[in-house]
Amino acid sequence: ADGLLRSSDNAACELGVTLYEILFEDFKDSMQRSDVVSSLVTHICSGVGVKEAEVDAAMRVFSCIIDNGNDGPRALRSFNPLLLGMLEFLHQMTTSQVRRLFLLLFAAGGDKNDEM
Repeated sequence: ADGLLRSSDNAACELGVTLYEILFEDFKDSMQRSDVVSSLVTHICSGVGVKEAEVDAAMRVFSCIIDNGNDGPRALRSFNPLLLGMLEFLHQMTTSQVRRLFLLLFAAGGDKNDEM
């Protein structure tokens, strides 16, 4: 999935997005999901300012996970420390990437009534 997400071919990149979505959904163990989230964060942080398509693709995976019903945001909540690390690269992101990042952080952050 790593190579597909980095691909300059749009079809291959979209296949990588779909593969990451499936992996996150199928993995129920937090360690396996942590590997998926870490890989996506790496795609975002290493591609910022260099490979905009790679960053956008990784952000789309997170958006799809969040949009996956009620469990989506809750499934990412335990990975907030990893997600917050992306804020260090904020100054190099495009406006749409910053918007997606904050939407992701707000959705995964929950609210005061949610249990961790």
